[in-house]
Amino acid sequence: MEIIKGIIISINEYKENQFILNILSEEALYSASTTSNKRKTNSSLQKFAFGEFILYKGPTKYFKIKDFNSDFLMSNVYSDFNRLIEIDFFNEILSKIDYENINIAKLYNLVLLTIKSIDNLSNNDRYITLYFFFHILKMLGLDPTYTKLYEKEKINLDCQDFTKSVDKQTFLILFRFFSKILNDYLGVFLNSYYNFR
Repeated sequence: MEIIKGIIISINEYKENQFILNILSEEALYSASTTSNKRKTNSSLQKFAFGEFILYKGPTKYFKIKDFNSDFLMSNVYSDFNRLIEIDFFNEILSKIDYENINIAKLYNLVLLTIKSIDNLSNNDRYITLYFFFHILKMLGLDPTYTKLYEKEKINLDCQDFTKSVDKQTFLILFRFFSKILNDYLGVFLNSYYNFR
């Protein structure tokens, strides 16, 4: 039996009536199975839910979820179309990065900060998206600050003041630039790139 604090970063159908959840903790990425009945009983087993998981080893290679007590569930993003597009981007980038070559503890803290911040509608969603993308690139060993396209005086993405406003043009220039870095150096192309216009 293992008790972990974690964030559900993906939910995939596995077999009839079965789901595999990828749970990011500060120590590791866990894969755990659950049934659709258990998901109905515990409706907090949803994407980007954060809390305490009780896991046990089942007969398969996956852990099984015995219980989940949520500390945080997204609720406000669903009323904002732009935030849903950004959630789609977070989903995609988390599904395409290589977890073997990233600092899991740093990633866990970044994802937790991001999901809590994006769900707070008083925060600026564009700034949060750029902040997340910028720090993911740095964790992957890619430095997005080496060019004049990123001018720290205009936008300082090391700052955690998520109420900062970002105009649409600056957002699009930096988002496209960060996407190009990811594609050029790691061969990762983001489909969600087309959602930002």
